[in-house]
Amino acid sequence: MKGDFSRFTFRPLQHYARVLQQQGRPLVDADWNEQAAILLHRLRVLTGDLTGGGGQHWAGPFGAGGFEIRSAGRGEDVEIGQGRYYVNGLCVECEAATSFTRQPLPPDPLVMPDGKAVRDAARLVFLDAWEAVVGPLDDPYLLDPALGGLDTALRTQVVWQVRMHPLVQGFNPKAPDWAGLRTEAEALVRRWQDQPRGRLKIRLEGPAAEAGRRGGAVQAGRFRGPENLLYRIELHRGGPAGEARFKWSRDNGARLLPLASLEGKVAQVVPAAREEAGQLARGTWVEPCDRADRLLGLGRDLVRVDEVDQATGRIMLSDAPPEAAFRPGERSDMALRRWDHLEGRGGAPAGPDGIAVVEGTGEAHWFDLEDGIQVQFEPSTGEPHTYRAGDHWMIPARTADEGILLRNPAPQPPDGVAHAYAPLALYVPQSGEVMADYRPSFQSLTALQDQVTLLAEGLEDLRAQVAALQNK
Repeated sequence: MKGDFSRFTFRPLQHYARVLQQQGRPLVDADWNEQAAILLHRLRVLTGDLTGGGGQHWAGPFGAGGFEIRSAGRGEDVEIGQGRYYVNGLCVECEAATSFTRQPLPPDPLVMPDGKAVRDAARLVFLDAWEAVVGPLDDPYLLDPALGGLDTALRTQVVWQVRMHPLVQGFNPKAPDWAGLRTEAEALVRRWQDQPRGRLKIRLEGPAAEAGRRGGAVQAGRFRGPENLLYRIELHRGGPAGEARFKWSRDNGARLLPLASLEGKVAQVVPAAREEAGQLARGTWVEPCDRADRLLGLGRDLVRVDEVDQATGRIMLSDAPPEAAFRPGERSDMALRRWDHLEGRGGAPAGPDGIAVVEGTGEAHWFDLEDGIQVQFEPSTGEPHTYRAGDHWMIPARTADEGILLRNPAPQPPDGVAHAYAPLALYVPQSGEVMADYRPSFQSLTALQDQVTLLAEGLEDLRAQVAALQNK
């Protein structure tokens, strides 16, 4: 989650039930956020258990389940039904019926692994849902004019996309292999949920940390930064190691400069952001983004800052971002996000798409962030790692003990983003038919009680009939 946070302390394996504030103690954001995380975790686990029959953690309420996939005629489009659906404990809501091409966050065009457009493939239609951070640039109502434009707390929002994935080419609707298609669809969802994601090792410069008598890690190096920071390592481009790219920030990627206009190489920040814009050093990497970019967690090409005029709020960029020009008032959600990634040990180049993810062990594969912090992408011991754009790791660094706060010194999977997937239907574009609906449903407790009552009454009638027959 991008934002001005101190750190995130929630750890599911600790099984904490609540956070207890004490009198006279300082209030920090981490405690409040952990309390919300504890309650949300328990609620989602409970919801997943109630809707997870047969190991499938997705279902909709009977008669009101959303995301029904209906035919829209031959071609690439399908209709998406209104309603609620639960996926891995997330409550996902489609407020109004829509279509695949008109949904709130339209997905990228469907392509095969070789990059060719899909024509004859049957498609698994599936739901992808996750939490995204929303700030005042995305929802101006979060700002109270009484605070003089000061932002306070952020929000998270459950966002979704209905997407498609090709199952088989040359699908024959006259003789479909339903069992094979269903097996393939379920295998795809399991792979998306459990695929081996990259792991990151974190240390302070020097030999590997050793275990202390009380457990934990004894840091051999020290953090040399001048202030407490929350570093963020984020994947800018997805893919396997070597193709994936990452970027990093010393303030969790929280620095956003709202724009009044962006035309060619000239970015004009809003008046309230001029002072912060004046702090951008020449050569700083910035990333143009709008609301859809922030919700999707997908990165655009980064550009360098060439010159800043703080008096006017004008920023000269090294290159013109593609499709960036807009007129004031039409794109009030456009902004520049600051990143701090530089070249690291081994001459790793930092370009518009970030830095290459290189897996390896040994001293040569440690990447220097700054002030003694180093990271290393751990090689896979089995199936190759898959790196997903938007996944990230956070590193709280503290000046008091010149250390970093690690939950575990072992290589760690990403701190997020946690996507939840569920199959919805099988669609055949040649005929425009929806051939299968994969959405299970569950009854409400009141409906189940009514059914139990009817069964009990039926059982009593059966007993009376048996007794009457025995008396004859």
